[in-house]
Amino acid sequence: MAMKKIQSIFIILCCICFFPVISSAKSLDFYVEPKLPDNQYRQNVGFYDLIVKPSQKQTLELKLVNGSDKEVRIKPLLKQARTNLNGVVEYGKTKDKLDKEVPYKIEDVVVPVEKEIVLPKQGEKVLHLQINMPKQAYKGLLAGGITLKNELDKGEKDAEAKDSAVSITNQFAYVIGIVIRESEEELPSKLTMGDVKAGQVNHRNVINATLYNKKAKFMNEVEVDAQVFKKNNQDKPVYHSVSRNMKMAPNSYFKYPVKLNGQEMKPGKYMMDLTVKSKNNEKWHFTKEFKIDRKMAKKYNELDVLVEKDNTRLYMLIGFGVVLTLLLIGMYLVQRKNKKEKAMLRNEIKLADQTKGKKRKRRRK
Repeated sequence: MAMKKIQSIFIILCCICFFPVISSAKSLDFYVEPKLPDNQYRQNVGFYDLIVKPSQKQTLELKLVNGSDKEVRIKPLLKQARTNLNGVVEYGKTKDKLDKEVPYKIEDVVVPVEKEIVLPKQGEKVLHLQINMPKQAYKGLLAGGITLKNELDKGEKDAEAKDSAVSITNQFAYVIGIVIRESEEELPSKLTMGDVKAGQVNHRNVINATLYNKKAKFMNEVEVDAQVFKKNNQDKPVYHSVSRNMKMAPNSYFKYPVKLNGQEMKPGKYMMDLTVKSKNNEKWHFTKEFKIDRKMAKKYNELDVLVEKDNTRLYMLIGFGVVLTLLLIGMYLVQRKNKKEKAMLRNEIKLADQTKGKKRKRRRK
């Protein structure tokens, strides 16, 4: 039987929590210590927050220490910060996208020198990150993170493959944040709303409103209040969603989902009325018309695991089948009864004829 594996990944986000890096290494065979350089903008954090100049070249050092009695292989993965559908900034590998106005991608600016590091047991090494700043200056922040986790060797992978039952594998990883700026200037916030469309998240119906952070800055303490009205009736929303304490990465966007919570998606013309608030009393208000066609609504309702399905037609077909079956059985029984009665009548007639014949013979004698 093929193995079904449920894998949960716990990420130690030093760049969000501001905890010392080495304090969360209990579930890993190694721990990390960023060596913060002289151009560190904020000194009291456990991640790189650098202030640089155009065309600047610099090498960052990240100390990796193996506290176990076995060899540890680590492949660094560096990714730009993005925003997921829950309004959470992610620094690892993700399908979430960036806004097209992003000045530069951090993957093009910061490159791990070592593609793989093998730590001997109870040993340590230094991972080097090469920074090559573009010639043209930019305003705002470049933000990303470098993910570090144990790479399974062939023996460990084979051991997992032999398990035929459902297994839960907990993987822990460090994600060390990297923030790069060229000035201390605070950019004004700019938020826009793009497409509004019906969709699904985890087989549940939603209305997605795409929100764009157009500036190279983090947006903090984001609150969204989204209401969906029938186009010609805005007295009471048909769908409503409120989310608080969200965060958006620089130059990122995400599809904010208004969950229908088991309500049936109905075709028609609608109006999205959405208000966004963020830190420092910033506020935006958007409205946009959109349409849900009958084919789309039917498709999503059939796939939604919470929508109560209308089985009227199925029940009618089953009822018709039962009636038809009973009718056929009844017709068969009636026909069989008629055949028996006809056979009995023929036998009686035959017997009567035989009796009459015998009487005639006696009379002749």
